[in-house]
Amino acid sequence: MKSKTGARVRYGIFSMLLYSFGYSASRSFVSVALSTLMAYTMSKYKFFGKDFLYALGIFVMITPVIGSMPSAMQMKKALGIYNNMTLTVLTCNAVAFSGLHFLLLYGAFKSMPWAYAESAFIDGAGHWTVFLKIMLPMILPTCTVLYVLEFISTWNAYEGFLVWLPSYPSLSLGLILFQ
Repeated sequence: MKSKTGARVRYGIFSMLLYSFGYSASRSFVSVALSTLMAYTMSKYKFFGKDFLYALGIFVMITPVIGSMPSAMQMKKALGIYNNMTLTVLTCNAVAFSGLHFLLLYGAFKSMPWAYAESAFIDGAGHWTVFLKIMLPMILPTCTVLYVLEFISTWNAYEGFLVWLPSYPSLSLGLILFQ
């Protein structure tokens, strides 16, 4: 592989493993965490623009993004996000409305009774306390399954490293190049 200056760079299997694991674990966590927050807010609270946001989320999920890679690449280069692992994880595609995650979590939160939260509010709990200590433990098995599915999906996707993080070789990309 070549670095930004054009010099040949060698990577070992352990550095590739570290890049792959770090990227997969962090991207999966950010995706599930933001989807959980978004689904909880959308399902349990009433606010202006809630229906519009839900419709926008559904629209984003069903709209194909094929063909938008050149413009996304130019935008990421202009913003300094290109070839930066931390910023790539934080700005990955459809983080808050990540399709299946949002829909499953929205349905799970919608089916939970609000009486748990009301009793916590009576006892003096705030909104974050209700979310973190009451609602999140009840939804944690669903979040765990979604995390594992996202981790496997991200682990197997070599094209993300190939396109967005060319200086960080993943294990799957390294194995393809090794073949």
